[in-house]
Amino acid sequence: MTRSDATTVTVQRDVPFQEVGDEVLHLDLYEATATNGPKPMAVLVRGGGFAVGDKGEFARHAIDLAEAGYLVVEPQYRLAPAWTFPAPLVDVKAAVEWCRAEGEAYGGDPTRVVAAGHSAGANLVVLAAATADDPAFEPDLYPGTSSALSAVAGYAGVYDFRAFARLDETEHDVDTHAQYLGGTPGEVPEAYELASPVAQADVSMPSTLLLHGRDDAVIPHSRQH
Repeated sequence: MTRSDATTVTVQRDVPFQEVGDEVLHLDLYEATATNGPKPMAVLVRGGGFAVGDKGEFARHAIDLAEAGYLVVEPQYRLAPAWTFPAPLVDVKAAVEWCRAEGEAYGGDPTRVVAAGHSAGANLVVLAAATADDPAFEPDLYPGTSSALSAVAGYAGVYDFRAFARLDETEHDVDTHAQYLGGTPGEVPEAYELASPVAQADVSMPSTLLLHGRDDAVIPHSRQH
């Protein structure tokens, strides 16, 4: 339990939301006890190059959003190299669909679900918005439940893997993307296309906010055009 001057935020940790074979993924759920429902719901997805990290990295942001009146979830997702695209995308969509299927029991509004992500997480939430309800990327646990988002925000994300595929290895660690996408651009060009939000977005995209630092040396701003 975390306290602020205005309200109390309760955190329910390790709530199961996605099962793949013998693997169970969990999310953390943040709720402000002083706010009344139905609350809009926010899915926060961390970065980590698709290969490292765990839920909890967005805890400070989750608390702030909960205090602002959101029901907030921060999910795990499967990591490379054990898992490749589209496994993490399916997991993020499972978190969105969990909000619709289960969030109402916690005071959430299933008609208002938004998402925000950083770095790899930015790619995943924006791609989730661009491929809403696409049967090729939907989880099995919530049949008939929509993965559509009302709005999405990305911080320092990769939105076009094809642009990075043209980089020289001295400019960027292209092996990171090959590990996640299951091969090089020459080996699996379709993965580089399908995993790029700019290639999948159309007029059905919800309201989208993309923020990127001009001096970002990890994911250069110039490569996001």
